[in-house]
Amino acid sequence: MALSKIQSESVNLADNFAFSGTVTGAGGLIPLSTVTVSSATANITFDNLSTDYDNYMFFIEIHPSTDNTSLYARFLDSSGSEQAGGNDYGYYADQDGSALSSDLENHMRLSNSYGNADYEGYRGVATLQGRNYAVDTSVKPPQISGTYSITNTSSVLSGGAFYAAQSYIGKAVIRGIRFYQSSGNIEKGKISIYGVTQP
Repeated sequence: MALSKIQSESVNLADNFAFSGTVTGAGGLIPLSTVTVSSATANITFDNLSTDYDNYMFFIEIHPSTDNTSLYARFLDSSGSEQAGGNDYGYYADQDGSALSSDLENHMRLSNSYGNADYEGYRGVATLQGRNYAVDTSVKPPQISGTYSITNTSSVLSGGAFYAAQSYIGKAVIRGIRFYQSSGNIEKGKISIYGVTQP
């Protein structure tokens, strides 16, 4: 007789198990790739994101080459070019109770300024929504949002939350995203990307 139900409190999972079936109905994170920076680079770019996922998560750590810089991002358009029009984006970040915001910009700002001394830099988690966006007046354009912590130029821990999106002027199909800084190179860092599946 086939087993149709297992109660979690009655199964000991301390052993190794082989599985050849398919799990359905469950959402989750699918690891896709990790970009590691070991020598200074201007940006970290993820292009040609799979259309299998509409949502992506990024785990980010950055140590800058220069002091007093912020993390920025721009989407890549349907041809892979950086979307950088002067009114393409809006963003808002709250860091330790202070707001950073702009409604019409050529970039998305994902943090306040951080430092480049020992142990300084940026760590954050971001979710991109709208990879498969098709321009439609009833659907919000692509956005990225998340939380972060920095160590600033005085070696003080700080942090907050951010959200940024294409503006109604910059609305467009995207196929990727580029992370870079307001000034200087990324000296060292790592960004891991995951596709988000939904049940």
